[in-house]
Amino acid sequence: MDYQVESGNLVFFQEPLAWWAWILILLVPALIAGGAIYYTLFKASSNDERAFYLGFVLFSIPFFGIPFVAHSLHEGLRIELRSQEQNVIISDDTGSDYRAPFQDFRAYAIHTSSETDDDGRTQYTYTLELVRKSGSTIHLFETGSEEKMQEVMDLARKHLDRPVAGSLQKQIDLTQTLRPVASGLPTEAQCTMEFSAIKGLSDPDGGCLLTWKTRAHPAFWPVLMLPVIASYFGILLWKIRGFSYKWLLILGISLLIFAGIGYAALRSFQARSTLEFRADGPSIRAYIDSPYFGRFDEAQMLLEDVAFVDASLGQSTAITVYDRNPLSGGLLGAVGAVMNMKTVMIYTDGLPATDKLRLADLVASAPDW
Repeated sequence: MDYQVESGNLVFFQEPLAWWAWILILLVPALIAGGAIYYTLFKASSNDERAFYLGFVLFSIPFFGIPFVAHSLHEGLRIELRSQEQNVIISDDTGSDYRAPFQDFRAYAIHTSSETDDDGRTQYTYTLELVRKSGSTIHLFETGSEEKMQEVMDLARKHLDRPVAGSLQKQIDLTQTLRPVASGLPTEAQCTMEFSAIKGLSDPDGGCLLTWKTRAHPAFWPVLMLPVIASYFGILLWKIRGFSYKWLLILGISLLIFAGIGYAALRSFQARSTLEFRADGPSIRAYIDSPYFGRFDEAQMLLEDVAFVDASLGQSTAITVYDRNPLSGGLLGAVGAVMNMKTVMIYTDGLPATDKLRLADLVASAPDW
């Protein structure tokens, strides 16, 4: 995400990769594949050598998949902090927009992560989120510079002034105060609102049924090629050098990884997610129906038991409902809470950002529509 000031409003926006970035990304696999094809046609002296060089053509395929992944994850997201209107307006490439008043937001949170390389050098990453009173968060900005983060933070607070939770203890204190508004069944208007990718159906008894297509994360498909490549070279070396248990081990591990990744991808392929608000209880139920694996990840909870909703725009592929705040007892009590809490997970990967926000509002009953 990048940012700029437009007509007095602070705007965070997601830009597609520039044309030169696409060229650089595709240049590497093109050179690998081109070199492998050249050696196969003009330098190889045997079929075994040709098979070896052709393996590098296969090796280049996952790199060609990087633009596909980047394109699939691009949402054209735009987050505007409009001071004069006292609204946060979020839009995506569906042409839909979502509005929430400033009073729905509790604080900013700055998360710091670090990574140390082999030479002992540590690189820090700073992530800025805007936290709603209901517990859901909106990812605004990420940088590796502490000074840049402070600059963005100061600019954001000029448009929407909220306290900042920068330390771990402050984030724990903030999380302990977050709670969804006492929730009930959605109204017919809320259930059948104009989502972009979700179909809503209101029941005569006051219930609500929401369904949408799931998708396997786009990164699954190029990653799925990696064990195929390992298997190819394992079989080839087996043929060239003769039998060895290490080739058999490589082949076995590759097939296990392929099966695991393939299963995870196929679970979402042509499947549908369902979220039910049921009048009996009343309760909430979520599950996924797959044409290949049937129904799975089914969970249910009484609405009166909903105590915390974790919905992060830009950082998560699911909305998770808890029967308790995981940090209500502080950091020391978190382990016990996680072991005993009841959860309902609602998978949202593939939904437009505006649909995710509206869905989170239905679950957390945050604003009035």
